[in-house]
Parts: sequence; structure tokens; C-alpha cells
Amino acid sequence: MGTKTIVENYLTVYKVQRLKAILDVINTFTDEVTLTIGPGGVKADIMAPDRFRLIQLELPDSFFDGYRFEEEHRVTFNLKQALKVMRTYRKDTEIAIALEESSLLFRSRVGGADVDKRIPLLEDPEEETLIPKIAYTSTALVNIPTLLTMVTDTTLISDSCSFKITDDLIHIGANGDAGAYDGTLDRGAVELITIRAEKENVAIYSAHYLMESLKDLNRITDAVEVSINTDAPIRLSPDLPCGRIAVYLAPCREYGSTPTDVTLGFESVTWIPRPTLVYHKGDIPAPHAPEPAPEVPPEPFELEVPRAIPHEDPEPEIPEPAPVDVEDPGAEEIPAEVPVPHEDPAETVIEELPQAPVIDPWILHEARVKYYRDNPGVYEAPALEQLQPYLEGAA
Repeated sequence: MGTKTIVENYLTVYKVQRLKAILDVINTFTDEVTLTIGPGGVKADIMAPDRFRLIQLELPDSFFDGYRFEEEHRVTFNLKQALKVMRTYRKDTEIAIALEESSLLFRSRVGGADVDKRIPLLEDPEEETLIPKIAYTSTALVNIPTLLTMVTDTTLISDSCSFKITDDLIHIGANGDAGAYDGTLDRGAVELITIRAEKENVAIYSAHYLMESLKDLNRITDAVEVSINTDAPIRLSPDLPCGRIAVYLAPCREYGSTPTDVTLGFESVTWIPRPTLVYHKGDIPAPHAPEPAPEVPPEPFELEVPRAIPHEDPEPEIPEPAPVDVEDPGAEEIPAEVPVPHEDPAETVIEELPQAPVIDPWILHEARVKYYRDNPGVYEAPALEQLQPYLEGAA
């Protein structure tokens, strides 16, 4: 008869998919990970082997459904092995992860029995990861699918793309032998949730690294906080209901160049609590219901002009001719009035007031992109008359 293992340091997750989605993001940076697990929660600072990317992780004890770590431990293990074990569970499986002397224990319950799986612990590298300490002056909360589409489009033009954030817009551009790309999200757009800029900041980043990072973050959330300073690393912070992830990407010196080493000149960072955000996705529960999306009034030219409904008038009455008194030879015959054709005012209204065309939003978006491309340096929203040359033949 086997002996049941008693564990003292452990954490439990009611739905394994919550934790697996976050570890999948870290696995794109490295295969081996070192976590600092203590009474307050789990932390990690991970530098990618290319030294151009860095990720910060902080999961408080409230992120987990059960938590018991009375002392701080540094735990190093192979992340691929851990994910391989977690993929054997259903996404709604409750598991406990416990720290043993030389292994990491994964315990789940199947029926009435406890099933244990273990992976070995590795030697602690004892290498300190330096974290950029930057006071960002331009920050925006953006819809990830929209931002990912814009960044992916720049990869057709160049290996790098520029980010500019002002108090009114986000501009993403690229220049290369294949041409140029200009994309803008203005304040008030549904995809641009919030934006704040103390001053205008511009920097160039690797389009490939940005695209891959946004794909990874989109697995756990639909919104990301983008923070930049001029010629400084970009910070991508996905919108989580509990916990914090921050991805840093080093800037490029110019279009087409490689990123600079993010470890140069950075000091260690102090963990600063961030307010809980309500946008969420998948199995990560939100602490309260999401706020309703702001109402954006449609543009005038997208409104449909209602057609006038023709009405049926009764048949006009034709007056009968006045009777002629045959006994009076001097009486003159009064001719009957000729009826005047009746014009239906409703039909006239239809001819004078044609229905306004309804423009497909995606065609309108493409027309705006072409307009900004042909008018570099112009960031005001164009009027419909200015977009007509780009709309002709687009339907």
C-alpha cells in the first residue's frame, strides 16, 4: 500500500487554463524559468536569450484559489516539461502545485484518487536580471487585435516600425524599399480605450518582436497598455483582473537596424501596484462586470435617409357639366372643366432627396489609410469629400 505524500508549500488553481495561458507567454521567452515564490505571491524577471526582450511577472496570492508559502523560495524548472504535464489536464481541472526537496509536484484528483506527477528542479542560476526603471510619459490602452493588425501590416514594408503617441492619437509607420505604411488610431475610436501623453514620444521597434509579443498576449486578454518614451524600450502590459505582466522590447536606432541591448544602463525596478482593470478574456475571472463601452455617434455620411412612403390619393372627382335649360334659347352651354393631372408630392420628394450611400466601415478605413499615406504629417480626420478619390471603385 502506497504512502500519501504530505506537502507543506503549495498553491492550488481551480482552473488550470488560467495559469497555463500565462506560462505559455513566458515559454516564448525561455525554456527554463526561475520563480520567486513567497508569502505574498509569485514573481519572476526573465530575460530572453537574445537579450532584446524581457518579461516581468507578478501574481499575488489572491490570484490562486489556495496558497500556502510561509517562506520565500527560488524555484527553477524546465517550463516545457511543466506545460507538457499541464496539457494532460482538462482546462477546468483543479490542480495543486507543491514544492518538494528536489521536484515540483502536480497533484490532481481523478474520481476519488489523487494523481501525482513530478518534474525535477534545476540548479538556481543565481543571475540577477536588471529591470528598466523608466517613468513613461506616453501611455495608451488599446484593443490588441486592432494593434496586431496594424503592426503585422508594417512587416510587409520593413523589419521595424515606428510608434508615436500624442495626447490625441497613436501613429504606427514604416518605411522600406517596398513603400511606406501609415496607420493612425485617433482619440474617440472604439479600439483606443484610453490615451495619456505628457509630451509627444516617438521610437522605432522590431516589427517582428512586436507582432509575436502581441500574439502571445492576446491569448490571455483583449486589451494591452502600451507605454513608450522617445528612444526607450516599449512596455506592453496586458489588461489582467488580478496580477501583472509587463513585456519590454528594446528600441532600434533606425529603420531596418537591430534592437539595442535592453540590459545596458537600467537599474532595478520597484514593484508598483497597478489598479485592477476590468477587461478580460477566456477563463480568467473578472472581479466585477466590465464597464460598458463608450457610445460613439456614427458619422453623418453613414446615416440612412429614410425614403418617403408614397401614399395613395383618392381618385379626383370630375364635376358634371351644368344642365342646359332647353326651354331657354338664350342660355349658353357651360363647358366641363378639364381635370388637371395630380402630382404626388411624395414621389417628388423621392426624386429630389435620394438616399445617402452607406459606406462599408472597412472600405472607409482603407480609404483613410491611403489618405494618410499620401499626406504624410497630416493627422486630422479627413472629411468625406477628401476621401472620395479613394472610395471610387472600392465598393
